[in-house]
Amino acid sequence: MSVPEDYTLEGWEGKTIRLRPYQREAAEKVRLSASRLSSRFALPAVVPGGIVQFAPGTGKTLTAFRTAQLISRRPHVNKVFFLVDRNGLDWRTVRNFARYKNSFIDLNLGIEKLLPAIHNPEVFLIPTTLQKFEVFLHSLRDFESIKKHSVFIYDDCESALTADRKALISRVFPNSQHYLFTSSAISDYARGFFGEELFSYTLTQALEDRNVLPFQIEYDLNQNVRTKCRFEDVDELNETRAMLSPTRIHMIVRKIFGKIGQKTEDQRFGSILAVNDELSAMNYYVEMLRQIRKTGRDLRIAAVYDSAPKTRKAVVDRRRRDFWELVAEDYNAQFGTSFSAIGDRFQEYILDVSRRLALGQIDLLLVVNPYLTSFTTANLNTLWLDCDLAPESLLPAFSRINRRNTHKKTGNVVCFRDLRRVVNEVFPPEAIEKS
Repeated sequence: MSVPEDYTLEGWEGKTIRLRPYQREAAEKVRLSASRLSSRFALPAVVPGGIVQFAPGTGKTLTAFRTAQLISRRPHVNKVFFLVDRNGLDWRTVRNFARYKNSFIDLNLGIEKLLPAIHNPEVFLIPTTLQKFEVFLHSLRDFESIKKHSVFIYDDCESALTADRKALISRVFPNSQHYLFTSSAISDYARGFFGEELFSYTLTQALEDRNVLPFQIEYDLNQNVRTKCRFEDVDELNETRAMLSPTRIHMIVRKIFGKIGQKTEDQRFGSILAVNDELSAMNYYVEMLRQIRKTGRDLRIAAVYDSAPKTRKAVVDRRRRDFWELVAEDYNAQFGTSFSAIGDRFQEYILDVSRRLALGQIDLLLVVNPYLTSFTTANLNTLWLDCDLAPESLLPAFSRINRRNTHKKTGNVVCFRDLRRVVNEVFPPEAIEKS
């Protein structure tokens, strides 16, 4: 069946990308809503457009961007802004935006490009990060208003879209419509700014359509290990310290290294280890290095955290800075690069990690829980969890590993904490495949 030209676009390496039927339906609903609302509000107004919810891994970002392109062609729209959260900006996203037709700005360019683009009548679509856009708005003199009709498409930005940011955007763009594309549960906070749901494509639908893979979940809750940790390191009341005990972390790393070949099909696929906090990341990374060096194991590892030290002049904990410098130095030794844990070079490091993860060059990536959902590639198939996940975080986290791949049958999850209650609360039975 042929796909209308409006729903095809050129992607990376010259490949033609065709939107699936549910993607076309979502794009059309937003496009019709934008046309209807723009004709309805003659006076300047900040208008809630609506929300589109996709199951993770089903083409949300592609659909959102194509929708932005289509709306930008409408005669009543002066500019369309496509905003992404910087924390969700991986290498594949940057690479794709650089190749999609009609995208004026590389997401990594400076804010000095934004104002000329806004005033350029030949530029209709401006993709950038929400954080960079905020800096740009603050740079405007006297918060000058841009009164021409603008449409904003936000890709999974709701957690970063603070009340202050919303107020600032509304003040500078008083004649604007706002649409959210999300893979998260829709909160009352999001509905208050974006309005009601226009379209939904659920995980159950995605599984039925075979657009994503089911999960296999394994719980490794060895009570002897936990009892031993408590006895040696801490009393029973100090659960946090027990979870960080060297004995426990040593045994979990041994288990991961013992299973990683089987879970990733002899490292054909990459995997992610998610932990609760930066201190856990430090302990795990050092232990992984120790065991790799002791055994001579051929494993390529990396670690990321969004709040690594930003400057040498800042008063930061010396241990933190030294740790992230160790991570960067180890990465440079593995891949012949020259990244640093300080300043802008760390953001470049994260993009390079994302690139190598997508290309299958990293076997195990250590991430701190909030940064878990920043990496998207079909080359991942295993998630190791030693962190607590709330219901609203569980589906986006698990969905790092169930993107379809020619050789992949399921996404593997190994839990070192008891997440059974929250898993059963979030996932339909058909999403979990029996081991």
